[in-house]
Amino acid sequence: MTDSPVGLAAWILSFMAGMGVGDEADSRFGRDALLTNIMIYWLTGTVASSFRIYNVNAMQMPTITGTDTKVPVAVATEAPIPGMVRMPREWADRQTGGNVVQFHDMGTAGHFVAWEDPDFYVQDLRDFAALLNS
Repeated sequence: MTDSPVGLAAWILSFMAGMGVGDEADSRFGRDALLTNIMIYWLTGTVASSFRIYNVNAMQMPTITGTDTKVPVAVATEAPIPGMVRMPREWADRQTGGNVVQFHDMGTAGHFVAWEDPDFYVQDLRDFAALLNS
């Protein structure tokens, strides 16, 4: 992925397919947007560092269970990925020690929500910030 822009493009598109976007990537995002996204990774040489979070999460389940501090948490659940189930609110509450103050269903948007539905993404962030400031 770091030695060929074509290899990088193939990996990104196959990753999208695994996240449920499948053959819709071209029509969902548009060819120019897909190429722009791929070129940002390619020209900046940042595709390898973008994998870090997946590696860290594969090593241990992210959680803040057991903290004594009440850390407010916002959760936005993804559209179902093939073979996976949508996270229930009860699980999020249990994993965060009951600190979930906002829980939204992203509807048809999923792993790429900031790209797929930027209006929802921005509003979700604003709603959470408003809760923190109230």
